[in-house]
Amino acid sequence: METLYETTIRPLAPLVEWWATGGVRAGERFGVASAERPDARLIWLHAASAGEVVAAGALALGLREQGWREAILLTTFTEAGAAAAARAPGDTIQQLLPYDQPRWVDRFLDSWRPDLGVLLISEVWPVLLARAERRGIPMALVSAGLSDRSLTAWAAARWLGLRPLRGLAAVQAADEDRAAALSPFLSCAVEVGGDLKGSADSPVVDAELVSRLRGMGRHVLGACTHPGEDEVVLAAAKRAGVRCVLAPRHPERGAAVAALAARRLGGPVGRRSERPPSPDDRAYVIDTFGELGSAYAAADVAFVGGSVTRRGGHSPAEGAACGCALVIGPDSRSNAATTRELLAAGGLVQTKDVEAALVSLLADPQQRAELGEAARATAAGWQQRRRDTANWLERLVPSGFAPD
Repeated sequence: METLYETTIRPLAPLVEWWATGGVRAGERFGVASAERPDARLIWLHAASAGEVVAAGALALGLREQGWREAILLTTFTEAGAAAAARAPGDTIQQLLPYDQPRWVDRFLDSWRPDLGVLLISEVWPVLLARAERRGIPMALVSAGLSDRSLTAWAAARWLGLRPLRGLAAVQAADEDRAAALSPFLSCAVEVGGDLKGSADSPVVDAELVSRLRGMGRHVLGACTHPGEDEVVLAAAKRAGVRCVLAPRHPERGAAVAALAARRLGGPVGRRSERPPSPDDRAYVIDTFGELGSAYAAADVAFVGGSVTRRGGHSPAEGAACGCALVIGPDSRSNAATTRELLAAGGLVQTKDVEAALVSLLADPQQRAELGEAARATAAGWQQRRRDTANWLERLVPSGFAPD
């Protein structure tokens, strides 16, 4: 697979690098270091976007808790991930991951020289893995929750004689199903370590924002919604006669979501990027990063998106940690382990009829309270996972975490 990159992209790399000189932090896309490497050992964590950064931040905390006092580099690939990384715990250095091309990956690895690389959840880059292996850098994949599409692509690659997961020294899957699915592609054993997204500390909550959102009156939250899901939450709010708060997965949809809410519920409709919530608002759109915890803390009941429009479902862990009564749609593939745990504990409602479930919960304060308490108690037990994963990784670091 690396050979394919070498023959098709490498000849064009200098031209692309010369042309792509604009943009925010553009040099980092070509492996240019964002800062000087500390004179210390360094663990490198990579998370694609905001959801994976939650897991990476939890792991960074686990590493610190288990004795790692030296440098941690956190790379991301998306703009949302970079924004989330700026707030990640664990005292990390942040950089964008370079494009998966040998020239740029080599420059990145030469600059940072990690003692250990850790890929989070679904971030597998064949050139990066191959170049790290050449340098003897141990690479691990943790909390692996790879999609069926990725597994199908890897099966095709293996049939062609390619090894997309070459270079992984250790793998921890999010659940037993993913462990079984990954095993045929690996030369190392796969262990089950659980979903690290739930092992983060309690989400950051802005007391003023919570107070203002509650000042709107009773409301339902649509968290991490996609087109087609906002409509479901708005319909539930209208049926129940309550207000609505929408936090789209992609904040750039803020204007479109606000216009939709105004059509469905009437005005006024506020946007976080423009002003604080008002008691007069019929709906409010949180089109900013890092404020989902506050939205969960203020809501009477919340729907977790990506679960109706067949996107695998976004993690309910943050809402559970806030003790919010949660509803998800039928598709929870991307967070199967977390979903199963919450369902078993009575801390989550999963249904095909999300609108009806939201309306029912809005009319039943006792059931909302029971769901929220069960979710909070389940989430409290997840924090040990980050420490267990950190302990598991220590064996890959020469001399361990705290050498004499």
